[in-house]
Amino acid sequence: MVEAKEEKIEVPREIEEYLKTHDISYVDVYKLIDKYLDLHAKSLELQRQVEYWKTQYILLEESFKHVNAEMMGLLEAKFSVKELAQQHFLVFASQFHDLDEAVKYAFGRRFNVPWSHVVALVAIVTPFAFFYGMKDWLMVPQNQLFFLILMAILFSIAYYSKGRR
Repeated sequence: MVEAKEEKIEVPREIEEYLKTHDISYVDVYKLIDKYLDLHAKSLELQRQVEYWKTQYILLEESFKHVNAEMMGLLEAKFSVKELAQQHFLVFASQFHDLDEAVKYAFGRRFNVPWSHVVALVAIVTPFAFFYGMKDWLMVPQNQLFFLILMAILFSIAYYSKGRR
């Protein structure tokens, strides 16, 4: 069995005097010093966290005061929200000297879908898709004539709708 050696640690004079009058070993003192250093490190970490949360509290309190003052200003304002929006929009429109230009600038160009072209394209593609599976149906001369008349009508609608613009 190996016996543990007691190492000599530099101990302050007060602790030396305490050790002479009480029965405690240097190893126990070393353990207590380690425990003290660990607790001191934890204490420093907790103090750092306290400072961090204090700054967070101060920042939140300042932002709360700012938002509260802004809300009170809105509530005590002369204008309602609708009147305020109208006033801002009129100022915006006066900068552009035209209401349409202000709307274009504010909301961007609208993507205008040519619905007449979409309907004509769908009307042209639908018979081809429908009759593709019915090749037997197109073998009858009356059906071929019906199909050609239908295509002529659809192409003329597309042509005249484009020509009117």
